[in-house]
Amino acid sequence: MVRWFALDTVLVVVSIQCWLSHEFGFENFLYRTMVDSKLIVFLCLATSSAYMIDRWMDGALNAPDMNNRHTIYIERYRWMLCSFVILVGAMLAIFLLLTPIIQLRLMVLGGVFVAYMVLLVMVTIINRRLVRLSSTGFAILKHVIVAACFASAMLVCRPFQVDLLWFWLCVFVLFNLWTHSMIERNQLIESNTINMSQSQWHLFYFKEPMIWFGWAMIIIMSVCLIQLNGLNGMWLGWCGSVVVQLWIMIKPAEFWYECGEVAFACPFIIGYCSQYV
Repeated sequence: MVRWFALDTVLVVVSIQCWLSHEFGFENFLYRTMVDSKLIVFLCLATSSAYMIDRWMDGALNAPDMNNRHTIYIERYRWMLCSFVILVGAMLAIFLLLTPIIQLRLMVLGGVFVAYMVLLVMVTIINRRLVRLSSTGFAILKHVIVAACFASAMLVCRPFQVDLLWFWLCVFVLFNLWTHSMIERNQLIESNTINMSQSQWHLFYFKEPMIWFGWAMIIIMSVCLIQLNGLNGMWLGWCGSVVVQLWIMIKPAEFWYECGEVAFACPFIIGYCSQYV
């Protein structure tokens, strides 16, 4: 149930929205008046349905980073279709209760997500028939688009703008996706019986660009968060989240994905709960 409806990612959505309503509730008029339970429920439903359709399409297109989180939707596509229809129906019902400006922004984001799905299909076809893109390049392209869409959806209560908050949230999501990708590639290497000491996906193998990419994101996120909030409890929570996600990447357990999502949500939970301390 947790994996099927991406309930761990839904926890992330709820924690981010609660943190935003607390952090900007007295400074940003839109947040104080528009972040409510209806919007949070809509974003949770949208996250579950987007996760479901994205994994199903990856499986249907036989994407290079496909794993059991994708094949489960291919093997049970009838259940997936029923679940997706129910989620979309609930989304439409709640959508009608939202304010017109929020509806407009959500429609724009929905259009961007559909464009992303079309791009995913086109890139996959081009990758197979015309030019062979590297799996690393394919993964980075997908992750950047997903991170930008997710960050924009989380900040839908305000006019669209690329500022420090959006940029930090986008990079944090991108880092979370990067750790997932690294774990999945490490598991692929292990399944191919390659010596892990020689693996190009080792955390400190600095000849690999993806490793530099990960460490660069950590530095950027730290600087941006200090600029946003200073050195407070949330910054310490973010540090702990990064350490836990890196540890999961090195020593993945059976439920590594769910543990990583909980770690991702922790800084926002700490930031929200700090008002009661």
